[in-house]
Amino acid sequence: MNNNKSNKPKKLYTLIIIFIGILILSIIYANNQFVFLINEISVSGNKELTKNEVINISEINKGMNIFSTNIGNTINKLKDEPYIRYAFVSRTFPNKIVINILEREPVALISMDEIYSFDISGVLLSRPTKSTKNLPKITGIESVYKFEFGKSTIHAQIRQGVDIIGQINNSYKEIQDFISELHWDRKYKEWTIISKKYNPLIKLGADDFHSKLYALNSYLEQNHEDNKINKLKYIDLRFKNQLIVK
Repeated sequence: MNNNKSNKPKKLYTLIIIFIGILILSIIYANNQFVFLINEISVSGNKELTKNEVINISEINKGMNIFSTNIGNTINKLKDEPYIRYAFVSRTFPNKIVINILEREPVALISMDEIYSFDISGVLLSRPTKSTKNLPKITGIESVYKFEFGKSTIHAQIRQGVDIIGQINNSYKEIQDFISELHWDRKYKEWTIISKKYNPLIKLGADDFHSKLYALNSYLEQNHEDNKINKLKYIDLRFKNQLIVK
């Protein structure tokens, strides 16, 4: 009997210790929950998209618990945006999310029922931006063609037109300065380069663009300074190994 009476204070003491321990752990947990609330979201690599647009697409908000952020889901949401090619997301403890993206770069506009933009892979981007207003425009493509944003087009002429403009941007500065429009003539099945700054039309034809662009760039480079170009009506490269001027 005496043993039972002596054990009661010990049990009570143990329960008090356990209660205090739970209370302390609860306070620590509550404090840590506050510590791990996101108060900074860093965005880098964006040019076409604003920081706020990237954050909105990620669906991460300040005040969220950093542990509740699913990094994989966030990356998938970012990659669903046509302008974002790759996305990298990480946590910086205790309260920062870092988002780094690699954007698709528009290289050409296309005029159909509306104005669209494409990257070098022929991926349709959701909208033209301020930085795309001076890009060359592809014209002459049938407006009945259906697009899917964020997907590479299978339309042969669009892919070919984007490839021609990509070659010009990468290697041919003189043509890049010249070109305002790349027109597909559906009747004759050939491409024509049109400029807003210079008079002559440049008839490219339908094939062998690498050698034609090389020859054209060399000609424009040699005749640019003395302004011979503006005296011409057209430059014709449709025939193999020939550059005809008139």
